[in-house]
Amino acid sequence: MSMHREKVLAHAGTRLTRMQGLSDPAELLRNFRRFLKFENERLRIGHRSGANGFGLRRLAAFVLDIVVDQPSVSATWPGGGGEFLGRAKNTAL
Repeated sequence: MSMHREKVLAHAGTRLTRMQGLSDPAELLRNFRRFLKFENERLRIGHRSGANGFGLRRLAAFVLDIVVDQPSVSATWPGGGGEFLGRAKNTAL
């Protein structure tokens, strides 16, 4: 499961950090939805391949934590939240 977390963080690092310069709320929402759609599909694939349901729910919560924290982090942390993604990578579930 930690391999999946690393993939999620890498995807968040590329997708969500590209949103830093955006000021249009509709465009931000579209980007968050694309990110969630991609990550939910990744979880569905894991479920179909027989992954543990409890572990998948933990990973889904991890994805949602990133999405919920990203806008507030980008608004409050210097550098647009890059440190958040670094700290999230070291967080134990």
